[in-house]
Amino acid sequence: MSKHNIGQDKKNKNGAIGEVTTRAWLIENGIPTERSFREVDYNLTDLISFGEIPVEIKYASLWLQKGKSPSYHYALNPHLNKSRIYSMVIILCAQKGNRVERTIWDADDPIFYRNNGELIRTMTYHPNGQKYGKAGITPRLWNQHIDRFDILYAARKRWIENGFTPQSYYRYRLGLNGNPAQEAEPVYTPIVQEQRQLSLL
Repeated sequence: MSKHNIGQDKKNKNGAIGEVTTRAWLIENGIPTERSFREVDYNLTDLISFGEIPVEIKYASLWLQKGKSPSYHYALNPHLNKSRIYSMVIILCAQKGNRVERTIWDADDPIFYRNNGELIRTMTYHPNGQKYGKAGITPRLWNQHIDRFDILYAARKRWIENGFTPQSYYRYRLGLNGNPAQEAEPVYTPIVQEQRQLSLL
């Protein structure tokens, strides 16, 4: 199911409705999901899937302006510019009449970053096929990411394999000083460290 009928969304100004309906959509598709606890370990994400995977939700309605191509605009977290989005998964929501269409992305997808590795501040989806510069998503690429629930399952697998906790993932993802941690080694919990040591005996 690529679309979730919620009725015409006229009240969404801060993404709250997008978060609520996307949570319902994920649960409907067999992925247990909760709203962010807004505590220190999850204060940089919108939803939590599988009890631990941080998921970022970006919602947009169609932007129309005379002489301009119709488009959807997604603002990435400005305070994380030049860094990486904290969440492991990003879901972009596009309001299309009475329905919301959703695409699922790995947060490390190159589409979200400049050639120098800086996080792009604003993403744009042009449903008519036009694309302006690096920060644009074509209909072909958009369609390739509809209902990509496998990306969520892959994120869960990486979380388990690396023994992440919310605290260790926060340090791994952003670095202690807020800089990208692209070269950081996985941070293992004491239990995982013990299991790894035993496996080497």
